[in-house]
Amino acid sequence: MPTKNISAFRSGEGFLRNLGGQERLLYLYSKHHPRHFCIVAEMRVDRSATAFIDAFRKVQARHTILNVCIEDSAEFGPGFFRTDRIIAVKFEELGEPSDWARVVEAELATPFPTDIGPLIRARILGKAKRWAVVFTVHHAIADALSAVTIIEDLMRALCGRDLPPPSVSLPLETLASRARADHNGSFGFDTRPGSSHQELRAVAAEPLWRPFEGDAPRAFTMHFEPVTTTAILEQCRRHKTTLHGALCAALIMTAAVDPARQNFTITSPVNLRSMIGLDTRATGLLVGTGTVKFPISATLEFWSLARMAVAGLASARNKTGAFRALDMLQIAVPVDAEPELAVGLIGAMRYDAIISNLGRLGAATEMSDLRLDAVWGPFVQGRFRNECVIGAASLGGILRVAQTSPFHMPSCLEALRTSLLVACDLQLDFPNKSA
Repeated sequence: MPTKNISAFRSGEGFLRNLGGQERLLYLYSKHHPRHFCIVAEMRVDRSATAFIDAFRKVQARHTILNVCIEDSAEFGPGFFRTDRIIAVKFEELGEPSDWARVVEAELATPFPTDIGPLIRARILGKAKRWAVVFTVHHAIADALSAVTIIEDLMRALCGRDLPPPSVSLPLETLASRARADHNGSFGFDTRPGSSHQELRAVAAEPLWRPFEGDAPRAFTMHFEPVTTTAILEQCRRHKTTLHGALCAALIMTAAVDPARQNFTITSPVNLRSMIGLDTRATGLLVGTGTVKFPISATLEFWSLARMAVAGLASARNKTGAFRALDMLQIAVPVDAEPELAVGLIGAMRYDAIISNLGRLGAATEMSDLRLDAVWGPFVQGRFRNECVIGAASLGGILRVAQTSPFHMPSCLEALRTSLLVACDLQLDFPNKSA
């Protein structure tokens, strides 16, 4: 395979920059297995459709990543190019509060072409001044925390407030290189071999994935009232672990009821913003990943599993491990890679579930006459045959948990809730709700 000349000057009207390694991975993967996600914001505000559209235009003008499409070049590889198209915003009357879940399912099942742009779309469901805004974002341009920042900016624009200065989009690898320089180059390029390209192509050919056409993802939700959320967090601290670890443990205990299962593998996104010197509100694809394989046995103990989850992600959460992973990604999926390498790399993880915990969101819940009631997600249509994706976010003291899974898989949220409450010595009728 010829090497593309990424160091040469790249011409072309509207060219912004080449995709970084993480962006390239998800772009190439999405060519065979669409990879976009949804975030839902529930808010109360009295605004017209025109006001929403104007607000979206202001938000779009601020963020470089909301004004791009992706074009692939035989010489240079995939690159971001500017698009003048405005974000597609659709309005529908919302019947019942849970109706937006059906919209999320439809959005995840709808392809997301990358050569048109912008790589975000929105559906606004409203009735009687109550709105649910469903953001659908292609994963090649942003992570779920970026979508939360976009929600905050939309709130500001709806309230007539000034937005922060325009954001600059840089590849994660460029930002990581700067962080390395700040540490006297102590984290050098890792040239140790991982899986060969031949091995990755072989994985890509395995029957691991569901066909996208005609697939029907399901979305489920559950939330814990503030008193329950506080009690769970207190138990996590008492047992020297984190909420993320507890969510992992609860999901494993749920899966362990299958007597044939010998292990359970969870992949988790890891926020790298602070590690590379960025503000928490920075937008882009700014996460790494960590994968932990848990043994299933008759002696499973909840809090031991929770601590195991935290320990297993330790490497992905420190500079040495995170930067090494970025180096290996550049080797595994170089700029001249075909989609099969990206598919093989993700396939080689062979995870059973993704848990994406956005943590405690710092978004303001009230702004002028606007109230942000909830943020849900991320919802992701996992492409493995039996993949379960759990998204969690805490806002206003309420922990909200979402599940996305293929149509043939039932919700595991009630079982997850029971496992979590029992481990925390809480009664099963302790204040909480699910849908």
